[in-house]
Amino acid sequence: MSLYCRIYTGIITLFILTSLTSGATSIDSGNIHAPVSSASWFIGAKYYGGYTFSPYERISNLEAHTRGLEVLISRKTFGKRTWEQINGYPRIGLAIDYIDLGKPELAGQVYAIIPHLQWTLFGKNSSVLALRFGTGLGYFNTVFNPITNYRDKAISTPFNACLQLNLVYTKRIFKYAELNAGIGLTHFSNGSIRVPNSGINIPAIFAGANYILFKPETHIQRPAEELKPKKKDYFYAYSAISFETRGFDREEHYTIYSLSAIYGRQISPISKLGIGMDFFYDKTVPSDSLGNVIPARHITDPLEMGIKIEHELLMGKLGLITNAGVYIYHPTVENGLFYQILGLKYNFLPNFFVVTALKTHFAKADFIQFGLGVNF
Repeated sequence: MSLYCRIYTGIITLFILTSLTSGATSIDSGNIHAPVSSASWFIGAKYYGGYTFSPYERISNLEAHTRGLEVLISRKTFGKRTWEQINGYPRIGLAIDYIDLGKPELAGQVYAIIPHLQWTLFGKNSSVLALRFGTGLGYFNTVFNPITNYRDKAISTPFNACLQLNLVYTKRIFKYAELNAGIGLTHFSNGSIRVPNSGINIPAIFAGANYILFKPETHIQRPAEELKPKKKDYFYAYSAISFETRGFDREEHYTIYSLSAIYGRQISPISKLGIGMDFFYDKTVPSDSLGNVIPARHITDPLEMGIKIEHELLMGKLGLITNAGVYIYHPTVENGLFYQILGLKYNFLPNFFVVTALKTHFAKADFIQFGLGVNF
């Protein structure tokens, strides 16, 4: 099993564990507590030391030690919305990251803005182990250029989507201060809107501190019956559109169409687990061993089908979806049998939702989906 396969498996496992532990610890019956002076807002900074690692030989020249700084502001939730209690009163935050990629002439620096959620896994009060997940936008000041920077095969657009996962240990040392340290993984990719797009992956360790602001807050606990799922079985479907570019010198642009259907069961107040099918109509699928697109000879040549297991972490109207799938029709030599989808699903009406997701093949991003779906 490759390093990124283990990382992806770990991400899914952590999200499921977070769902189960948060759901189990937050359904105690009780009443609305009286307002108390509680740690409410956090202003902090971190130092990251990492490494740009890639399994691809074509971008091994970009591997280097990285250094990064982060400033953030976050606040603790107190159950004003039901999903906050169900999720164990997580912290909601906004981080601004600066990362020096270690090779200024090739990769330069990246600036990122990352909204995030932080769930408690174990511990309470002054000593906590937590999982932080964020998704945002990164800006690279140095990118691929066929004339001036042709050796950077990883990033070809200044703006890229960012995914970040941190395992954070926090220790309160004074009333107004806490220290934290941990490990994390940050990924940048443009979803192949333009190539080359091998992406940047940065495993790192970090240490930092937060200044704590206190104010009176009401810790709300609703009765267990109110938090239980109203409908356990579910079925939904969505269609999506994506855009992909192939070719360095002469760019060719392609539109990709997707259709997904999922049936499953809500296994806890914040966790759904299901099985589904994906259909992709992707004209870049017929390709040779070098990834060059071959014109389709039959209407079914661009068609891919896959079956998948899906987990959805519920946060009110918002859901974080993680899929692990296997192709059952038209797997390519270039991408292999397995694919993954990581995305966000927002229910703007009871029966309708929008979705944006990144389809990958372990460490390699394929394309970004923008979709509209229906709950049945």
